[in-house]
Amino acid sequence: MKRTQHQLAILLGLLCLLLLPQASFAAPAAGLEFKIAYTNGRYVVNMRPNATPQSLNVTLTSQVTIKVPHGVDGDKFAVGAITNGVDGTEWTLTSRIDAPVEDPAADYLSFTVAFPDGNHRAYAWKEGEAVEVFAFANTGACLAAVELLDNSDPFMAAENSMSTNPGNQIDVMGLDEGNVYLGNYDTGSADCTTPDGRVVRNFLYLPWVNR
Repeated sequence: MKRTQHQLAILLGLLCLLLLPQASFAAPAAGLEFKIAYTNGRYVVNMRPNATPQSLNVTLTSQVTIKVPHGVDGDKFAVGAITNGVDGTEWTLTSRIDAPVEDPAADYLSFTVAFPDGNHRAYAWKEGEAVEVFAFANTGACLAAVELLDNSDPFMAAENSMSTNPGNQIDVMGLDEGNVYLGNYDTGSADCTTPDGRVVRNFLYLPWVNR
């Protein structure tokens, strides 16, 4: 009898555990969304906060990772002519992983920001106002759309095949603690093969005009 009661107690305990709400990793309440677009032959990265930082408006660190179609030789995506959207900031390409086993059809490029003058308030973030943080050209071929890395990407595993740290990140004092990257917006707008781009494999395509 006692053994039966003990087994019943264990079963009830397990049932309670199953019915408890599962823990989840929620996005920060206050943070920034990222966007990449293709405009006039260049890729432009924007950031948009959903709140104005309280008190301090200090950007400590940031990283932007893009995912591009894998190419070789003349088809390889090649970053050139990075321009910074805000004075006192300097974005550089700091990591590149080509065709990892998680997705051999893609290359992953990470950019990080520095503040050469020590002015970490260069970005005066305001709620709802998008800021162009940097832009760059691709001196290789136009193969297909470029996108910002998504948290669900297979290369975002805790330990990926290349032991690297990809992903999007930004740390702003005055918002939530730590990484306040919220996600991406206006996805799908960085396609060099669309009518807005008209540049495919270094040829310029003009719109057809009926006469």
